[in-house]
Amino acid sequence: MSLERDGMKARNTRGPGLGEEGPPSYRTRSAGRAAPWGRWALLVLGLTVSLGPGRPASASPKLGLTSPDLSPALPKLGLTSPDLSPALPALASPNPRGLRVAELRGPLDSPYLAYLERQLRDAESRGEDLLIDMDSPGLKGVPPDRLIRPLLGSKARLFVWVGPGAKAAGGSLLLPLLSDLLLVSPLARLGPLFPLDLEDPRGSPSSWDEVRDLVGSAAPPKGPGPSRLARLAAARSAGLGTRSLAGSELAEGGGRDGLIPLPGTESLRGDLLLAVERATRAEEGQRAAVTFTKPGPWARLLHTLGLPLVAYALILGGFMAVVLEIYRPGWGIAGATGAACLALGLVGAASLPTWWPGAVGLLAGLLLLTLDVHRHSLSLPTWTGTALVLLGSFWLFRGASSVLRVPLWAALLGSLISLAFFGFVMTVVVRSGPTARPDGGHDNPLPK
Repeated sequence: MSLERDGMKARNTRGPGLGEEGPPSYRTRSAGRAAPWGRWALLVLGLTVSLGPGRPASASPKLGLTSPDLSPALPKLGLTSPDLSPALPALASPNPRGLRVAELRGPLDSPYLAYLERQLRDAESRGEDLLIDMDSPGLKGVPPDRLIRPLLGSKARLFVWVGPGAKAAGGSLLLPLLSDLLLVSPLARLGPLFPLDLEDPRGSPSSWDEVRDLVGSAAPPKGPGPSRLARLAAARSAGLGTRSLAGSELAEGGGRDGLIPLPGTESLRGDLLLAVERATRAEEGQRAAVTFTKPGPWARLLHTLGLPLVAYALILGGFMAVVLEIYRPGWGIAGATGAACLALGLVGAASLPTWWPGAVGLLAGLLLLTLDVHRHSLSLPTWTGTALVLLGSFWLFRGASSVLRVPLWAALLGSLISLAFFGFVMTVVVRSGPTARPDGGHDNPLPK
């Protein structure tokens, strides 16, 4: 039957009801022509939605779906199959880890170890990795097990970066040796490990066997891990207990080309940002975030006051300011500043291994210099006081390691500054001040 006759029958035949379609054999010519174009429109619309700006790719991982395979349909539209493979690993990471970057500069004392323990706890609780940017000559007044215990007890992955010009020595060397990954610059230095404690070189552990026992006693029940024990053994074989090695002398694995093997170590030529990038690549997929932290102001203040040069300079400068206020009184600014500097210097000296004969010698020398200022003379007390200031400054922290002592150049500079201040500056200040009259008044010889 032809299409025209079908159309006539369709016009002469009433459907089942108004607005209802009849059987398929009673369709009109117009409806028969529209069906193929409708199917093509639906196909194009479906492909447009499927190939939209990244919607299905970003939503499918959340729903547990995979990327649809559209390659059979794309050639019909003159398109090629897009390569989505670079994006799939990042989308497949269901829970990317964050990276926390902490900074440790200077001797590891009690405030800085408290900061390190807090960073390890925060990284573990938030599911982050921890990268330590360190430059430290050793431990200062803290037992080694206080550093070892949180390192081995934390579940957070620990990376350590020793950058150009930085070093890790003394007890601080245990931090990179017990990390999960050590990143070291060729311009950095590692070692020596002994003495562990800079304040008490003779009382701290002095052998690798003692260090291994400390690591074993502080480790959790599962143990410190074979990689960390292997790195300790390699450091012992490399002689890091008594000598210092440059980062360019260390290598991962076999020690080729004359390099010293140290497992879990990578050499990086760059700065902290390169270390952050390397630590980011350690996580499969994408990092959730990178957070940079530093010790708080109170921890930095206590740490700075505990440095020997800072404590020594505050004590010397504070004493001079108090003497200036006594012999040339004014608004009290010099006196208040000097008293504050003296107090801060004494707080710093209290955290250092002060050798009391050196402290007594320094105080006696300053008092002798003040005596000649009171007598308006430049005689034997001045020269004796200058010599005592030199000796007392150099021996102020005699019992500590050389890192925590006042160096000879600083002691010489302090004694020369003391001689110039008490012998010449204070002489001019006292002679230019007001002179007392018999009636209790003062005559100021300076012109008005």
